[in-house]
Amino acid sequence: MIANTAGFVLPLIMLLASSTYNVRPPLPFISFVVMLGPYLLMLAVQIAAEVMTWMQKSPTWLVVPVVYEIYRLFQLRRAIRLAALLGAPVWSIEGLLVLISMWLFVLVVQLLRVAWFSGYAAKSQQRLPF
Repeated sequence: MIANTAGFVLPLIMLLASSTYNVRPPLPFISFVVMLGPYLLMLAVQIAAEVMTWMQKSPTWLVVPVVYEIYRLFQLRRAIRLAALLGAPVWSIEGLLVLISMWLFVLVVQLLRVAWFSGYAAKSQQRLPF
C-alpha cells in the first residue's frame, strides 16, 4: 500500500509543483495527462483488483501485483518517449525515472515474495503424511 500511495502522490506532486510555478519550465496540464494519465488509471485499477482478490480470499492475490507492475513499467517507458516528443522539461523526465526505479524495486520485492511463498507452500506440503 505504501508503494501504491507513493505511486499516486509523486506524479500529483509533479503536477502541483508545475501548476504553481515552483519548478521551471512548467509542464502543461495536457502534456501531464498524455504522459501520466494511463499510468494513474492503471494504478487505480490495480488497487481495486488487489482489494477484490484480497477480500474474496482468492489465490491470485499473490500474482496480481506482479502483472500490473510489469505493465506499469511499460507505461512509464512510454511516458518517457512521449515526454521527449512533447518537449517536456528535464525535471519531469527525471521524475519519471524516479518512478521507474521505485517500481523496479517493488517488482523485485514482489517476485521474491512469490518465490518465497511458493517455496514455503511446497515445504509445508512435504510435511503432510500420506
